[in-house]
Amino acid sequence: MLRILLDYFELSRSKHLFLDFCISLILGLATVGLLFYLNATTYFIINAINSTVGVAITAFSILAGFNATSLSIFATSNSPVAKKLKNELIKNTNRAKMEQILSYFSWSVVVQLVLLLLSVIASFLFANDSPFKKFVLTHVYGDTAIWIILLFGMTGVFYSVNLTIRNISLLYYFLVADSRELDQ
Repeated sequence: MLRILLDYFELSRSKHLFLDFCISLILGLATVGLLFYLNATTYFIINAINSTVGVAITAFSILAGFNATSLSIFATSNSPVAKKLKNELIKNTNRAKMEQILSYFSWSVVVQLVLLLLSVIASFLFANDSPFKKFVLTHVYGDTAIWIILLFGMTGVFYSVNLTIRNISLLYYFLVADSRELDQ
């Protein structure tokens, strides 16, 4: 996993990193800020987390499956586009463009599987009669903890969606748009 992370940061364009991280954080902060502005209670937030965790588990499973499938398609393809990507180097490096694409998809799979695991853990922590839920509702710092958990959770969801949108764009570009150039 560490190698995937290092390759992802090394091979990613700074524009992609900005879009991936900063936009997700901004959207997470906006969502949490809106709920805070609307005076959402800790009880409401806990119930919202509890009711949406099942959907998140399904969504992260589907997204991880999509990215893993796309990863295997890229890795095993012998199409003219794939051959071109394996031979074409990233500007100012000695690494193939295919490595960059594989790092994007690999990182997405890792992120979505980690978020899936965290969602499963959250489903137990925020279950109706869980000790954690009771602790948060009665503890002095419970409100702060829930807002922080909500911020991380929303940022994670937006981050996962941003990665997948970027990967779909890459898949489209290299399998459809770029193949048009090869036909000419």
